[in-house]
Amino acid sequence: MTNNQPAAGFFLRFLAYFNEKLIFLLLASLYLWNVSKNSTLNSVYQGIVILLVIIVFYFLLGMVYTVLFTHYFGGDIGKLLGGLRVRDQSGNKLTFNKILFRQLLSYKFSWLVFGLGFLSILKDPNKQAWHDKTVDSNVFRVQPLLPLALLVFLLTLGGSGYFLKSSFDNFLNSPVKQEVLGLVAAFQEQSKNNQKTSDQKISKQIQDQQLQVYDLMKANKIDEALKEAQLMLINSKTTSEKSISTQVIGEVYASKLDHPTAKTYFTDALKLDQNLPGAYIGLAAANIREKDFQQAIANAQKAIDLAPSRSDYYYLLGLAYYGAKDKDKAIQNIEKAIQGNPNVEEYKKTLEDIKNSTSQTTTNQTQTKTTAPAQPTGPGYTQADIKSWQDELSYINQDLSNIPKFLGNSSYDQGKLNQMSTLLDQRKAIANQIYTKMVNNQTLTTQDEQAMNTYDQLTSQYASLANQVFPRQ
Repeated sequence: MTNNQPAAGFFLRFLAYFNEKLIFLLLASLYLWNVSKNSTLNSVYQGIVILLVIIVFYFLLGMVYTVLFTHYFGGDIGKLLGGLRVRDQSGNKLTFNKILFRQLLSYKFSWLVFGLGFLSILKDPNKQAWHDKTVDSNVFRVQPLLPLALLVFLLTLGGSGYFLKSSFDNFLNSPVKQEVLGLVAAFQEQSKNNQKTSDQKISKQIQDQQLQVYDLMKANKIDEALKEAQLMLINSKTTSEKSISTQVIGEVYASKLDHPTAKTYFTDALKLDQNLPGAYIGLAAANIREKDFQQAIANAQKAIDLAPSRSDYYYLLGLAYYGAKDKDKAIQNIEKAIQGNPNVEEYKKTLEDIKNSTSQTTTNQTQTKTTAPAQPTGPGYTQADIKSWQDELSYINQDLSNIPKFLGNSSYDQGKLNQMSTLLDQRKAIANQIYTKMVNNQTLTTQDEQAMNTYDQLTSQYASLANQVFPRQ
């Protein structure tokens, strides 16, 4: 049999394919538009579920549909509306087996390599796609229905666009929108809470390592404690684990009297978690050593706000107020520390010393020095003052032993390191002078008070240089 029907070109076949898809899209968008007019989220939800089921069935049963329509009518609806038919090269109907093979297997072959099998229609002399060649088929134009195909294309495209936009507008103006936004907000909040809960988890391994670090510190095995704390940080996975591990490293450095490094780790821990009372109290202790009593008060108060049951935090806050010459608040906070833990003799002794001191300025009373410069002012110091200067000497000696470790290392400013060493020597001379007089119960002169003021200035200069030489990592 001779076939006088012309083969359909790429444009006609492409148009038929799109018409087929657009017809289904028009039906789906029409259904969606009807669903969008519902005023309750539950009814919209049910409608969308039904639509999704229809779509799934369309894709699952679509192949059965194309096989049957091609077998009985010569093509799917898109081809029929364009006047196209699937035939063999002689113009005869394909056998059912060939249609089955063409539609289910060969058709997918043409999609390979970005649809190159369909583009081959443009160059093939017989206008065959790859799947046509497998069964010796082709698509022929049996009726001149191009105007109808174009009209269907425009109507289905326009109709689909209209119903989709109307569905969207209906949704925006529907009470369902607020319900959906509420659900989205609730979901986002739940996700944040889940993430926060996950970040706050601390594994038993990290907890055990933290206890091990503290046990080593109590045993004065500081180097081993530092290694364990660093390993603890390496093993940390959540934000909370990393923050607490960083804090513990700071505590180890504080026990080594390396307060600049300790401050760095305490600060880094607070960058990870601003709710670490231990990091704040560690900073407060370092601030007291640097004579920065106002900052010590601020950090100790933050620690107490987060952990109001810690008596040792009140004690440290009391010492900070004492250093800031606020005797009343110093007494109030140390009394709170004793109320929280009445068995600590150090608290009671410090409170007694502060109450008996006469050299401190209270919030309600200011002493005016009228004594001649060279005359003694009386002892006017407590055991707490003696202990404070003893600690100062210990800190200075520790820093003097640490600085040589960094000399000769080009990573550190050698000039500033030398300046720090000079300042330490000057501070040591003053601290030793004051401490010796106090231990021997000698009265302090106004020259001694001037020396203590100089000591505070030297301490501030030293702290500034230390922050420059050992910047935060």
